[in-house]
Amino acid sequence: RSIPGCKTTFVLMDCHTGCLALFTVFVAKKCRELEDARAGRIARQRRAARTAAIQQLQPELEPVLIHEGLEWTDVEPALEVYESLEKLQAALFNPSAFLEEIARSSQAFAKKLVSLRLKRQLEPILARACCDWFDVEPLISTCEADELRTALFGPAEFLEKLAGSSDVLNRKLARGHAKLALEPMVLQQGLDWNDVQPVIDSVDDVNFLNSAISDPGVFLETLAEANETLSQKLAIARLKPELEPLVVKDALAWSDVEPVLCSIDNIEILTAARSDPTEFFSVLKERHEPLARQIAVLQLKPELEPVASKEGLEWSEVQSAIDEFSNVEKIKHAVSFPEAFLKALASSGTPRSEKIADQLKANRQRAAAAASPRFSKSDSGSMGTPRSAARSQMNTNYLFQLAHMSSAAINRRVKT
Repeated sequence: RSIPGCKTTFVLMDCHTGCLALFTVFVAKKCRELEDARAGRIARQRRAARTAAIQQLQPELEPVLIHEGLEWTDVEPALEVYESLEKLQAALFNPSAFLEEIARSSQAFAKKLVSLRLKRQLEPILARACCDWFDVEPLISTCEADELRTALFGPAEFLEKLAGSSDVLNRKLARGHAKLALEPMVLQQGLDWNDVQPVIDSVDDVNFLNSAISDPGVFLETLAEANETLSQKLAIARLKPELEPLVVKDALAWSDVEPVLCSIDNIEILTAARSDPTEFFSVLKERHEPLARQIAVLQLKPELEPVASKEGLEWSEVQSAIDEFSNVEKIKHAVSFPEAFLKALASSGTPRSEKIADQLKANRQRAAAAASPRFSKSDSGSMGTPRSAARSQMNTNYLFQLAHMSSAAINRRVKT
C-alpha cells in the first residue's frame, strides 16, 4: 500500500497470492502428516489394547476350549482378525458366549468346533459298529459347518447318510455289525476272532454281511464252506473237547497235537473223528512218527532220567541224543531196560551221542581205578614195586575187558 501505482499494486498482489498458495499447500501437507500420525497413534493404542484384552481373555477362555477339545492355538488366528475391542473386553464375563460368537464370524473355526462336538456323539455309535473316528473323519472333512451343525441333532442318521455316500464306510460298518453278531458264536465254538477276521474282511457283499445279524449260525457255516482254512480250524476246534482228554492222558499238551491235526487236509476225516476219538488218536499216533516219538520219549523219561542223572548226565543232553535216534520201537521198549538203552544210545554213533559215550567211558575208568588194589599183600610191602605195578595193570586190563564184554552182550540183547 505504500507504493503508489496500479502496476506495483498488481505485482504485489501477485506476490501475495503466490505466497498464500505456497502457504496453503504447506499447511495442507502438515495437516495430513498430523492426521496420519494421530491415526497411527490411535491404531497402535488399539492394537495394544486388543493385545492386552486377549491376554486377559486367555485364562478365562482356555478352560472352555479344553472342554470342547480345542487348544488356544486353534482360536488364536480367529482372535487376530477380530476387530471389536469392546466385545473382546466383554468376553471376560461370558467366555462361552464369546466362543460361539467367534464360530459365527470364522467358518474355519466353526467347522473345527462343530466337528469335535459331533465326534463325541459319533464315537459311541462307531464303537458299537467296531469302527473308529478315523474311518469317518475324511468324509466329515468334506462337509460344511452348517451341515455338521444339523448332524448334531441326528448323529445316527448322519452316519447312515455318510455310509450311503461311501462304499468303503458302508462295508466297514457292515463288517462291524457282523462281528457283533458272530463273535459270541465263534468263541463258543472254540475259535478266536482272529481266525474269522481275515475271511470277513475278504467279503465285499454288504447284503451278505448284514445277513449275519439275523442268522449268525448259517452265516458262519457259509463262510466255512467257502474257505478251507476256516473250515479246517472249525473242525479242529469242534474235535478238541473229545480229543484233548486222550492227549493229556498220554502226558502231552494240546499244542503238541494241534500242528499234526493242522497237517490233515481232509476235513471229512476231522469231522468223522468226533464219533470215535479214541480210534482216531490211535491211528494218528501210528501214522505220525514225530508224535509217536514224542509220546515214547515222554513215557521213557521217568525211567531213564534217574539212570542218566546217576551217570552225571543232564536230561537235555540225553533227550537231544534220543531225537537223533531213528528207531521209535527201541525207544518204546527202553522203558523196561533204561540202563541198556543208555549204553546203546552212547554207541549209536550220532554226533550228540558222543558226549554220552565219553561220560560213560570216564565213569568206567573211575570205577576201574577205584576197584583195582594199589598193592598186594604178597608183595614186599613197599608201594610202587614192579611186581605190584604189573599186577595193578593186569587187574585194570581185565576190568576193561569185562566192561567191554558186558557192553557187547547188552548191545546184542537190545538188537535182538
